[in-house]
Amino acid sequence: DLRAPLTYSALHLLSVDLGKVLRSCGVPNAGRIACALPNGPELAALFAALPSSGFTLAPLNPSLQLDELVWELEDLPACALITVMKTPKLAARRVGLPTFEWRRDERTCGLFRLMHSSAGDAHGERASTAAG
Repeated sequence: DLRAPLTYSALHLLSVDLGKVLRSCGVPNAGRIACALPNGPELAALFAALPSSGFTLAPLNPSLQLDELVWELEDLPACALITVMKTPKLAARRVGLPTFEWRRDERTCGLFRLMHSSAGDAHGERASTAAG
């Protein structure tokens, strides 16, 4: 990966921004946020930043089948889902969870933006970014 490294300062700002984005979309403080994402630096940053912003991260295997994901989301129970994949979005829609999709930053490794979508479709962008 030839992108610039993520700094501690940028990770802190990402954590603050994630909290603001999630709370502004109605996710309660200390809520359990499920994620079904591929491995990579953005997932590592999410593991570090989300708990610092006051939420609990519940990682899910993104290769689970639809019915398995529905069961996992109901069993947690999760308040929201972060994903970039179609099947987890469908599972979230089935259980009525707000969905957030991340878009990786092309300049900084590990940095990303969250896009909120209550029904799996973009209803407006709420960006979470941090400059490093």
